Amino acid sequence: MGYFVKLNEQGIVQEAVSTSGQPEGFMRVVVDQPSDGEIQTPVPVTLYELSNMMLVEGILVSRPKSPQPYSSDGKIIVPSCSEGTTINVFDQTGQEVMATIIAETDDHEEAFEFIDPGTYRVEVEAPFPHVPTFAEVMIE
Repeated sequence: MGYFVKLNEQGIVQEAVSTSGQPEGFMRVVVDQPSDGEIQTPVPVTLYELSNMMLVEGILVSRPKSPQPYSSDGKIIVPSCSEGTTINVFDQTGQEVMATIIAETDDHEEAFEFIDPGTYRVEVEAPFPHVPTFAEVMIE
């Protein structure tokens, strides 16, 4: 068994699989020196981690994460967003989008306070190649 990845044109992992034979169009993932048809990661990784990696100077590395929102006293804080970051706020209980904000400058920060009972989710997606992040808060 081994891990195999298929990359898109930008070097982003498009698909990652675990199988005994090398699928067509995929490259074997190795930790040591790669040979033809293989690609290197600096450390052993899980299949899930592989799905969020990109090729940088011939080595698969983790894609950077979008700013991580965090919960504090019934609020969700979104710190230090770069220009172009999209922030979506969802009311999970009512199944509705409450807000969509696009950061117009670097170091953009948002704070959301929820007063009605329910479960709320804030998703943050910085520009490519960042991986989206999210936080949820439950108000009783």
